[in-house]
Amino acid sequence: MLTVLTLIQLAQASPDMVMLGNSYIFQQDMDATVAALFDSAGKSPNVVRLTSGGLTLADHALRAQTEGSEWHAALNVQDASWDWVLLQDQSQIPGLPTHNTYWQASLEGALTLNTLAEARSAETVFMMTWGRRDGDSSNAALYPDFLAMQERLEAGYLSYVEATSTDARPTWVAPVGLAFEHIHTSLTADGMDPLQSDGLFAQLYSNDGSHPSAAGSYLAACVIYATISGHSPIGLAAVDGVDNATTLALQQAAEATVFSETAHIRYPWSAAPDSGEQNTDTGRAGDSDTPAGQGAVTAEEAHRCSCNKSPLAMLLILGVFGWRRNTP
Repeated sequence: MLTVLTLIQLAQASPDMVMLGNSYIFQQDMDATVAALFDSAGKSPNVVRLTSGGLTLADHALRAQTEGSEWHAALNVQDASWDWVLLQDQSQIPGLPTHNTYWQASLEGALTLNTLAEARSAETVFMMTWGRRDGDSSNAALYPDFLAMQERLEAGYLSYVEATSTDARPTWVAPVGLAFEHIHTSLTADGMDPLQSDGLFAQLYSNDGSHPSAAGSYLAACVIYATISGHSPIGLAAVDGVDNATTLALQQAAEATVFSETAHIRYPWSAAPDSGEQNTDTGRAGDSDTPAGQGAVTAEEAHRCSCNKSPLAMLLILGVFGWRRNTP
């Protein structure tokens, strides 16, 4: 069993990492930004990305089991050595109902990839992605706006963590989407419209309202750094395309998210969460997903909520919705 001391020592070591994901990672070279942050903190990391447009965790698992692929070489070859394996799922799937076939396939992919990471003596970190700026209009019943989508993504990623964790070897989550939410909520609390085009929240996105801008990718990298290292990103390296004031605001958002606002999440450098035992070929940025099919779910199944609903309330929200997978 890994002790807290062992995990702290791991976090302090050189964080060699392989990042498995899609265009959310490669569009703004997030891997290079993560490496630069650790480098500016005095580390010398080897950060490698394995990405292609629209890949799911199931896709990554399949590639990792296919001899001759880069994925197989990175996660199966005996001399492959990583401290951290970071997993990013397709942008919509984690928020789907857990009985959905796409969700189940991603869960199976997560289990497979986690087993491969463990065999390489690496820690597994899921990168919780962000809701789309305006929600997902093609799946409005599930994702009517940013906050609704973010809530569902959070639940999905924490379910991945729960399913892949054991007492002897927990897995972890970098709550990038919650840092996006921190900025959204802060602007709202200040009486501002978070969707205002010149506001910080809107600036986290590229023009499509889904992929990260340079600022959004930098925020993600700051959260990953804080999650793994246990240290604040404030004062670390900036990136091209993000001014100094915005850089500081993003660093502060990452710091607040990881160290002040996520007591329900267990981190490698921390003890158990306050709430008790946790339930716990590169493509192009323009690539989009093509659905293999559509599944119908009821609103009761589609809306996961931590509160308890009465039978009457559940009946009132019954309805049938289709889900369309259309982007990374």
